[in-house]
Amino acid sequence: MSLSEKSTVKPLKARVLVVGAGPSGLVAALTLAVNGIPVRIIEKSLTSKIGQRGAGITPRSMELFEHLGVVDEIDRRAMPLTTVRLYKLPEGKEVLRDFDMIPRLVPTPDKPYPNYVGLSQFTIRGILAARLQELGIIIEWGVALSSLVDQGESGVQATYTNNKGEVENTTFEYVIGADGAKGVVRKLLGLPFVGRTNIENFIIGDILIEDLAMERWHQWGSAGDVIALRATEDPGVFNLVMGGAKMANMERSSEILASVDNLKAYLKERTNQDLNVKKMICIGPYIINIRMTETLGRGRIWLAGDSAHIHSPFGGQGMNVGLQDSFNLGWKLSLILKGHSPTSLLESYTEERIPVVAELLNLTTYFFKRVVNESTAEDSGWRRTEAVRQFGVNCRSSSIIIDEGVQEAQDPGSAYNPHLSGLIYAGDRAPDAPGLRPLESSGEKTRLFKIFDATRHTAMIFANGVGKELPEAWATFQGYPKELVRPIVVASRSSVSKEAIENFKQYEVFEDYEGYAQKFYLDGEYDHATPIIIIRPDGTIGARLRKIGSVATYFGRVFSVQV
Repeated sequence: MSLSEKSTVKPLKARVLVVGAGPSGLVAALTLAVNGIPVRIIEKSLTSKIGQRGAGITPRSMELFEHLGVVDEIDRRAMPLTTVRLYKLPEGKEVLRDFDMIPRLVPTPDKPYPNYVGLSQFTIRGILAARLQELGIIIEWGVALSSLVDQGESGVQATYTNNKGEVENTTFEYVIGADGAKGVVRKLLGLPFVGRTNIENFIIGDILIEDLAMERWHQWGSAGDVIALRATEDPGVFNLVMGGAKMANMERSSEILASVDNLKAYLKERTNQDLNVKKMICIGPYIINIRMTETLGRGRIWLAGDSAHIHSPFGGQGMNVGLQDSFNLGWKLSLILKGHSPTSLLESYTEERIPVVAELLNLTTYFFKRVVNESTAEDSGWRRTEAVRQFGVNCRSSSIIIDEGVQEAQDPGSAYNPHLSGLIYAGDRAPDAPGLRPLESSGEKTRLFKIFDATRHTAMIFANGVGKELPEAWATFQGYPKELVRPIVVASRSSVSKEAIENFKQYEVFEDYEGYAQKFYLDGEYDHATPIIIIRPDGTIGARLRKIGSVATYFGRVFSVQV
């Protein structure tokens, strides 16, 4: 079934209503679905909106897509971030310089997806929707939410009008609002959208151009009046960004967009180039708002993505932060609905994500000001810092993590740390590590990203010697259901002796054949023989432990007492 088809099929006994079928809503639904939670997802639009619409995918989001099982299709269809070519005005043909907005990196064992890639949100939504359909969940198009009543333990009563014009009332245990900045869920919650509207206006959208090289961006103009054409994954289709302070008059925007000929004439006027524009696919005025809520929800109604924060598109962060909102919320809500965690766990969602959102707004505003205030001759206005890769996005200050490492976390208050030190801490992204060989099978080597699971915690018990403390550590984890925690032993090559293998037989052991797991997670910091690293379902380090007794302390913050 295509995204444009309407469906009358409804998931039975849906426990969660997701409002909005953009990337954030779809990731929220998918995270719940892979955890076995029945979901219903509604979207007021009749079809999926076409176009790029913030197409930059960060490395961190590629890792999220791997955890959710869709990265191969995303990677197959996406395109690399191409070089920007600046042209000198008024002639518009002479090349001032070529530059990369952010340097392209070679994949490393800990970072298999180091670079930005581009893929339209239309395509991203299609891939996510197809995966949801495999799990029996189909988007309901043309369904508009009108009211929500949080009835406490009785759930949330939702009233909406379906695509036949019929009004329905259904009760769900929870509602996730991922319906964008103009959506109704935030308004129904009565949460203020604090921020400002910028005076600079832009025209942003997709156009079809013939005979223009697609191996690079094309850019003309200076501060306050820029024109940029970014090649997309679709042949001949470019994403157009133009405007700034000089386009404050919206009537001028309307005139430019009145026809293809008007747009061509304006581009000729500004670039001195006869760009062969054949079609305006989806394009319109864009006013930049910088706003956020002070909390991400309350009770049984929660927000994710643009419904809770909106900002400048410069920097390519917004969709990605929304995806990570949804992943964070989804695994926690799944545990609550299964009865494994208290409802208070949702407090950590706001606690962990609001600092990230606040720094996101600061970062994208910084990039925006550089673009509109610096001339084309100074391409630094378009260059991006390492922070945009999002490897350093963390929740080190979260109340549910534990860190018993020897060295204290550097700058624990920064939720957008560029993370260049090489050391990792609880609350940080969990790095990948290839070259892990299952000790009790003839299977091929694997990597941590293949072991990590969006449905449960992964506990890595590092055995650097014979493993005398392993029985106690392993026994501790046997007290937790396997569907919640998967303990594994990571053994260094030097520890895999005949004597050790005898000790290891009762455990699930992976030999760290190439040493990457030890390097990236321990880095020589631990003098303890059996350190334990616990990875959350969202690929975040939940705990770095030196004491076996701290395992219960960590899980006591996540799970209910009865687990």
